[in-house]
Amino acid sequence: MSRILLTGLLASAAVMPACVADHGDESYVILSNLAGETDEDGFTTFTASLEGPFISIAEVPTTARAAAVGSLVESRIDAPDGKESERTVFISGANISATVSAVTVNNGGVISEVGAVEVFEYQIAFGASVRPNQGLSAVVYNLLPPPVFAQISAKVNAAGGNDAFVTVDTTTTMIGEYYGDRLDSLPFNFPIIVSNITP
Repeated sequence: MSRILLTGLLASAAVMPACVADHGDESYVILSNLAGETDEDGFTTFTASLEGPFISIAEVPTTARAAAVGSLVESRIDAPDGKESERTVFISGANISATVSAVTVNNGGVISEVGAVEVFEYQIAFGASVRPNQGLSAVVYNLLPPPVFAQISAKVNAAGGNDAFVTVDTTTTMIGEYYGDRLDSLPFNFPIIVSNITP
């Protein structure tokens, strides 16, 4: 279980240019993104459970600082009793590709598209681990970290009006270590809508 405050999540996490692998290893996989439970103090809890609840798409306003997710990660590595700690995968971050659509603008019922498709590729750093024997872990990180999210929000807001959005198709490949060797997860795709639409 991971408990964090989503407003300002991982604001200090490193963001570096990266190439996102189109393949990985089936030793551990991102199964889905979890729906967190937020308490009265604004803290969100993600529980590692195969029963969910899950989300298939995220919607984030341009007023946010970043787009965070809690990914459910499962290990496919087997370990005999007493050897679990030796076969734990230690995750140090992820390579992410984010394809941002043109901005869709609704101007009094007239729909138009503004701008071009853009692709961001970067690497983020965070720490997590997943134990063997179908071990589960809720791994929380900024899928769209502040520097990237700021550029996407600016694109939406520059389109004009108060009813505009982009769709961001993300691909995440987690970077892990197993017995001292690098071990990447299989890529996981997840869409995010970033909008300035007022309720």
